[in-house]
Amino acid sequence: MAKAAIYARYSTSNQKDTSIEDQVRRCTEIARRHGYEVEAALIFSDAAISGSDEALDKRAGYSQLLAAWDERAFDALVVDEVSRLARGNMELARLQERVEATRVRLITADGIDSAQPAWGLLFGVIGAVAQQARRETRHRVTRGMLGQLERGFMIADAAFGYRRVVQTSSDGTPIGTRWEIDEKEAAIVREMYAMRRAGRSYQAIAAWLNRQGIPSPRKARNGQNSYWRQGTVYRLLANTIYAGVFVWQGSAFSVAKAQRSGRTLEPRAFARPELRLVDDETWRICNDRTHRAHRGGRRHLLAGLLSCGECHATLTVKVVGSRQSAYCASCAAAKAVGVKTAFLGYVSAAGAREAIEHVLRRIFSDTAVEEFRRRLRERLSGGHEQERARLVRLLAQATRACERLARHLRDQHDDDPIIDRQYKEAAADRRRLEQELKAFDACRPSKEQRAAAERQLQVDPLAVLSRLLRGEGDVERTQAVLGRLFPRIALIGRPARHVAIYEIEVAPAVGFAVAAEGQAMFEQREVLTVEVRCSARRPTRWLVKIREHRLE
Repeated sequence: MAKAAIYARYSTSNQKDTSIEDQVRRCTEIARRHGYEVEAALIFSDAAISGSDEALDKRAGYSQLLAAWDERAFDALVVDEVSRLARGNMELARLQERVEATRVRLITADGIDSAQPAWGLLFGVIGAVAQQARRETRHRVTRGMLGQLERGFMIADAAFGYRRVVQTSSDGTPIGTRWEIDEKEAAIVREMYAMRRAGRSYQAIAAWLNRQGIPSPRKARNGQNSYWRQGTVYRLLANTIYAGVFVWQGSAFSVAKAQRSGRTLEPRAFARPELRLVDDETWRICNDRTHRAHRGGRRHLLAGLLSCGECHATLTVKVVGSRQSAYCASCAAAKAVGVKTAFLGYVSAAGAREAIEHVLRRIFSDTAVEEFRRRLRERLSGGHEQERARLVRLLAQATRACERLARHLRDQHDDDPIIDRQYKEAAADRRRLEQELKAFDACRPSKEQRAAAERQLQVDPLAVLSRLLRGEGDVERTQAVLGRLFPRIALIGRPARHVAIYEIEVAPAVGFAVAAEGQAMFEQREVLTVEVRCSARRPTRWLVKIREHRLE
C-alpha cells in the first residue's frame, strides 16, 4: 500500500498543542480516503514556530520531512493548509518545484491536489493569499503590541531585575502584562552599574558574577542557565529599561534581524519611571560610546587616556625601569613601512601628568570654583535664565559651525577626511546641545539633584583629584574618573626635542561630582592647549604653560 507523510504546524505559543492533534487527525482521514497508509514515523510537526522563510532553520520537524522526502520514504504528502508548510514566497516556490520534480502527490484539506491538471495555479493563488494573510497578521500584531505599550503594559519577557505580573479584568480575563522590580536581582543590577562606573571591565564584572554563583539570564542550549560572559554584561548594562525607558525595536536582536532583511527600524521610547534602577547619569557613563572607555586591565594610571592628535589612536604607555614614556604605535608602524615620513615620537608620561595637574589647578582655581558655586546656587534658587541663555548661545554657535563645514564639504571637488570628521563632530555636538536644552526646559532639578548640588557646594575638587593622580586609591576607578573628567587628551605637537604640546578637553562639573560622589550638574566643556617643556639636565624640571583656553 502507498505511504503518505503528514506535516502539521502552528505559529505562536498562544495556540494549543491540540492544534497539532487536530491537523494530524484531519490529514490522516484524507490520506486514508485517497488510499494511502500513514505510519507514525512519517508524521512530522513543529509547534509555536512561524512559517516564514526566516524561521526555516528552527523548524526541526520540517527539516526531517524534507530529509525523508529526499530518501523517497513516502508517495504523498498531506497537510491541513498550504500555509502549514510555508508562508514565504521563496520556500513555496521551492516546494512546488520539489513536487513536480519528485512526483510526490501533494494533498491539502483546503482543496489542493497535485494530481489535478491545474493544481499549480491554485497552489500559487493560495500561496499568495497566505502571504497577504501573513502581512495582515504582522500588522495586527504590531498594532496590538504598540497599543499595549501605550496603555502601560509590557510585551517582552522580563529583563534581569524584574518579574512578569499578568493583569486581569474583574472576571479574571488577562488584559496585559506588567513588570515589577525583583529586589534581589535589582540589587545585583545596581552593583553591576556601580562596578562599571568605578572602572571595572565587562570581563571583571562577569568574573565577579560567576564567583558569586549568580545565574546568568542567558539560557544555554540545554535549557540550563549559562555562565556570565562579557557580552552578556555589556547587553544588560546597555538596556535602557534600567533608566526607566522601554525602547520598542531597540534591542540588538531587533536591529540584527532588520539588517538581515534590509529593513529600517523606527524605534519608539516608552517611559517606565516605576522600573528605574539607576539614575540617568550612571546609565550614560556606563554606556558612553563617544570616547575611549578606560575600563580595567591597565597598569599605568595614564594608559588608555592619551591619544594621538594626528591619527586619533590611543597612545601606548611604555615603562622601562624608572622611565615612563608614551608614543603612537600606529604612526610608528606607518613610518616604518614608508607610509609616513615622520611621527610625533616619544613623550614622557611624567610630562603628560604635569600637564594634567597644571590643567586641574587652572580649572579648579579659587576663582573658577567660586564661579561654579555661584552657578550652582543660582540653579538651586531657581534662576535658570542665564543657564538657558548659555545653552542657546552654544547651540547657535554649534549650528553655525555645522553650516560652515557643510558649505566647505559642498565646495570640495575631492573628499577631505579632515573636514568630514570635523563636520561629524560638530553635528554630534549640536545634537548633544539640542538634547541638553530640551532636557533643561523639560524639568527642574530633582530632589536627588538638589542633594548632589548641596554636597558639591562644600567639596574641594582639586584636593580629591590631586590625591587620585598621586595614586591614592584604586587604579581602575581613577582611570574611569579621568576618562570622564578628560574626554580627550591629545598629543598634537613636538616642536622641539624637550617640548610637547597637548590639547586637553575638560568637563569641570565631573570633578565636582566625583569629589561629592554625586552626579554632574552641567555639561559644559573647556579645551586647553598646553605646552610642556622639560630641562635637559637631571633632576628634571618641568615648565608648563597654557597657550589657549576656550569654552565649548
